[in-house]
Amino acid sequence: ADDLPKKDPRRERLRRLAARCAEWIARNVEPVPNGWFPRRVTPEGKVYRKTPEGGDDKFWQTSADGLFILQLQAALTARGLADYKASLREKSGLFIRAGGIFGSINHDTYDPHENVAYSVAFRTLLAVSRVLKDDAIRTFAYDKCLADLDQFKMSDDRNGVATKGLLYMEKSWDTAYLWENAEASVAYFEAALDNRKRVPAQSRAYELDGLTILRAIAKHHYGPHGFLTEGVDWNN
Repeated sequence: ADDLPKKDPRRERLRRLAARCAEWIARNVEPVPNGWFPRRVTPEGKVYRKTPEGGDDKFWQTSADGLFILQLQAALTARGLADYKASLREKSGLFIRAGGIFGSINHDTYDPHENVAYSVAFRTLLAVSRVLKDDAIRTFAYDKCLADLDQFKMSDDRNGVATKGLLYMEKSWDTAYLWENAEASVAYFEAALDNRKRVPAQSRAYELDGLTILRAIAKHHYGPHGFLTEGVDWNN
C-alpha cells in the first residue's frame, strides 16, 4: 500500500483490510496465561494448543509468532490508521521482561530459540520503539535480539556445501532456510539505516552483515533456474 500511487484504489483497500485484520485479532483472539499471544487459534479465535501433527505443542504460548501482531499494530499506528499504543507498550514490556520470546515461528518446528524469531523481534521492536519513542525498547532490540543472531551464524562451508555466511535455523532443525536468512539480512539493513547518522561506522558494519548473508544465499541461485532449494540442508 505504501508503494502504490495515492490515486490507486488498491492503496486504501489494502490499508482498510490491514486495519480490519488487526481489529479482528484484538476483538477475538483469546488471551493466554502468560500474557503473550497464542501460537495458534481456532477460526473463532480460541486458543489451539495442538501441533499440526496432532500432539501437544509445548510452545503454544511462547512462540515468537505473536511478534507479527505487534508488527501490524505498530505499522497501523505509525500511519495514523489506528491507535495501538497501549497494546504495544503492554506486550513489548512483557516480551522484554521475559528476556525475549524466541520460540519457533515455523509452524512445524519446536525450539525455544529460532534464528528468524530474533530477526523478527529486532525489526518489530525497532518499529515499536519509534512509535512509542522509547529508547529502552530500542536498546533491547539491539542488545538482545540483533546481537544474539550471532549464535546461528556459520563461518565455514560444511560437508561440502556452501554454508559460509548463512544462519542455521535452530538446534532441533539445523537446515539454513533461505527466507529466514533473507529476513536476517533485512534486519541488518534496517539496523544500518537506523545508525547511518548516529554511528556511521556501526552502520557500515551492519550493512556488511546483511550483504554477507545475501552473498551466501546467492551461491544457491542457478541462473535462469532460480534457487536450488528453499533450504540449504547441509547436515542430512
